[in-house]
Amino acid sequence: MIKLKSLLREEVEALASISQIDDAVKHQLASAAQSVYDEWNQDEDGNDDELGMGGICDGIADALIDVLKSHGIYDVQTQYNEPHTYVIGRFKEGIFTIDIPYSVYESGYLYTWKKKPAVKFEPSHIEIYQLDPDSGKWEQYTDYE
Repeated sequence: MIKLKSLLREEVEALASISQIDDAVKHQLASAAQSVYDEWNQDEDGNDDELGMGGICDGIADALIDVLKSHGIYDVQTQYNEPHTYVIGRFKEGIFTIDIPYSVYESGYLYTWKKKPAVKFEPSHIEIYQLDPDSGKWEQYTDYE
């Protein structure tokens, strides 16, 4: 039997609010993603010296987390769901994903990704989706407690 942890009201109040990810933060998230994209150097065959033929969604998710943590949003982690890595976070209002879909900046599948040319990230590329309104269900969506 799975035992679910209920968060006390005080624990929920200590969490960040999803509203902290405002337009200014979205701009910083887009800028961080742009830095990762700009450093991605594939040759004509789609090979990168560091990543091989892999994509950059891991790097983008890590960059998004760095920005979120700089704003005091600490209950975040990367989550992998084939074929993509994104950010999941626990907030007062529930559990959310924060992501830039890979289709914005790369095409392919598994370890055969190709960089889409001349991508410029915008705040509108940041997608935020509520997975669950109950922050106490964090363990159901993450791989650690």
